[in-house]
Amino acid sequence: MAEPVYYYSRDRQTREGPLSFVELQELAKRGVLRKEHLIWTDGMGEWAAAGVVPGVFADGPPPIPPVPVVPPTRAGPIGGGAFWAEPVYAGFWLRFVAAIIDGFVLLIPSWLVSMLVAGVLGISSFNMNQNPSLGPLVAYVFGSTVLNMMIGWLYFAMMESSTHQATVGKMALGLRVTTEGLEPLTFGRASGRHFAKMISNLTLYIGYIMAGFTERKQALHDLVAGCLVIRK
Repeated sequence: MAEPVYYYSRDRQTREGPLSFVELQELAKRGVLRKEHLIWTDGMGEWAAAGVVPGVFADGPPPIPPVPVVPPTRAGPIGGGAFWAEPVYAGFWLRFVAAIIDGFVLLIPSWLVSMLVAGVLGISSFNMNQNPSLGPLVAYVFGSTVLNMMIGWLYFAMMESSTHQATVGKMALGLRVTTEGLEPLTFGRASGRHFAKMISNLTLYIGYIMAGFTERKQALHDLVAGCLVIRK
């Protein structure tokens, strides 16, 4: 049986090859072939991102059969009559519904934090009515706000950098967060993406709406952190 030959494309317009699988691995080691570039060989229905083809970025034999597991894709033409494949990006409304679900998930810990801070400061609706004092109220608001911000940060950063690559809301809608090279997020990258949402907030939420009309459905904080939200 003849050894399969491979082609790769860096711009979705032209293709390079033929190459053996070992030659592909060598290109990957040298940094010429990147995980977001596309690969195709006979037996693959569509071009797929190099990062999801087993073995390309690690020593070992080529996959048999050479058909990678990829997210849902949309196809388009590439040189020679073949096709390229890319992930299906999650649009604004899917992400909006996911955010609502996450908001409900965070309600319980937010309520518990508020009750905890109130208990520590000895604040209740009764004593605030009987002996109103600005100091405890300011401490309550500040403490609750800081702790809730920490909970939100840890929730989003830990969930999106986990094996699920998604929060509860995103998992419910079949979404996941990746880098622009379709790699899982590190905790640091997920944290950066979360705090970059402050920029989207400062734009009167226009930064979020950008997910509805940018090419890869990226909100402003996605662009800042170099991330994508795709459908599984």
